[in-house]
Amino acid sequence: MARPLKTGLEYFPHDVDMSEDLKIRKLEARFGLTGYALYNKILEQQYKYAGKFTLECEDNLRLYCKEWKITKVKLFKIIEACISLELFEDEKLLSDSIRQRLEKINNHRKSQRENFSKRKSENTKISHLEIVSESENIAETVQSKVKESKEKKSSVCKHTHDFEKFHTDIKQDEDYSELKNYDLKYYFDRVVNFYPEKQFTEKELKAKIVFFIGNDKKSAKHTVVKNPFAKKDSVTVAYELVKNNLDWIKNLPDKNPDEVVPELIKKCRDPARNDALFEAYVEKALKFYASTE
Repeated sequence: MARPLKTGLEYFPHDVDMSEDLKIRKLEARFGLTGYALYNKILEQQYKYAGKFTLECEDNLRLYCKEWKITKVKLFKIIEACISLELFEDEKLLSDSIRQRLEKINNHRKSQRENFSKRKSENTKISHLEIVSESENIAETVQSKVKESKEKKSSVCKHTHDFEKFHTDIKQDEDYSELKNYDLKYYFDRVVNFYPEKQFTEKELKAKIVFFIGNDKKSAKHTVVKNPFAKKDSVTVAYELVKNNLDWIKNLPDKNPDEVVPELIKKCRDPARNDALFEAYVEKALKFYASTE
């Protein structure tokens, strides 16, 4: 609910030389300080109630006579004297100076209200723009974080390590006979995904795989992932398939690799290897052993 507008004053200017005014001096000469005090009491009420104070109402007259400790007869005599001295115009107890001061104050208040309303409207517009701008910034930040998160996830999944090359190279190592008992593809993926931004040398990658296998042996949380022949990774099976059939391949008449690969896959007893990816591994193994001859 809106606060009601003030029309009266909380204070009014009291001239310091009021007592030297001829009209006031005549009032004091006739009624003493009581006349001076009553005149100022009436001024207080007129400024407080914006010029609408009146003693014409019997209830008001009785109330103020009691508060001011004055009789009705003396009150009216002082008021008549004020009117005759032109301190007030008539029984309404007003004067030009009272009206001018009230009008000046009310005009000032009106100007303040208009300026306040204008500032409030501008601040509302600014606040709205700030809210819209903040919402856009939040949306951009969220989108940026989502994009950053996606890029981060993408970087975790992507690495430049090639298991096939790594696996082929470590086959030449003396300890491969021990390592081949484990699912090297599993440990390879586990290492490179655990260190997504690390670019390992072959030696470092192998050391990490050995370290992970060793930890799994000691840990109660992990089980060592072994690599029984029936569950060897496709790359290992493909290379061993070619290696075990090198003599057969050498005795073949010149054939297109597209014809040799299907024949080799038929020799693989594991039906799960009969797919396009395994064919690619076999073809790559053929090229590798052909280059080593």
